[in-house]
Amino acid sequence: MMNGTIEAGLDGKGIGASHNCQGPMSEPETKVVSSFFESEKENTACFLTMHSYGQLILVPYGYTKNKSSNHEQLIQVGQKAANALKAKHGTNYRVGSSADIL
Repeated sequence: MMNGTIEAGLDGKGIGASHNCQGPMSEPETKVVSSFFESEKENTACFLTMHSYGQLILVPYGYTKNKSSNHEQLIQVGQKAANALKAKHGTNYRVGSSADIL
């Protein structure tokens, strides 16, 4: 599992999946993914996080109940992905922000 510690409007505090994280962007994998998306932000429509164990498709933001400016678009894309997964594998993914569905 990649440590998902990111800097996302948290005044340098960061959040992550690991209890051993050193702060935002402290893990090499996270740095690579962040660098890629930073270089491709003009070509990226959205970034969805898929959690197969919990069968969740998560959209921003997880640290606040505030919605991103394109929240409805992200939900629509996530729902299309969930529908495709159900059609292919019979799985039932929930779509939303972690602040809303966890």
